[in-house]
Amino acid sequence: MVPASTSAVRSDAVTEIDDFRQLYERHVGHVVAGDMAAAVADIAPATLDTIFEGVTVPRREVESFEIVDVRSEGDRMVGEAVYRGVDGIIGLRSVWERRDDSWQAVALANFSADNFTAADFTAADAESPTSGSVEGGLR
Repeated sequence: MVPASTSAVRSDAVTEIDDFRQLYERHVGHVVAGDMAAAVADIAPATLDTIFEGVTVPRREVESFEIVDVRSEGDRMVGEAVYRGVDGIIGLRSVWERRDDSWQAVALANFSADNFTAADFTAADAESPTSGSVEGGLR
């Protein structure tokens, strides 16, 4: 049997990552919709001057996407998404910290999306609530 205190900690951690996952899905939805003002509003103001340096992000139409990972790393959260659009296929990792009682993105990095093709996104659209096409929106 798990001690009550351990169970409560595990429950809090699950709730926190679930809450973050909802936030991250909303954030990705802003990117997919082209609502960059809303997407940038999720970034910690202190990092705005440097967060995009050396990072490729979707800048034009996004045709489809897939959220490939959402995880906790210590006191930070990490979200990874792959976007397919007119700029090609972009793997984008964002690191988030709790600041002023809310999760804010503090770092961005690209990751290899070489194993993703247009066919992967099409197959994922039908199966995953965290992937889709722009026409289908977030499901």
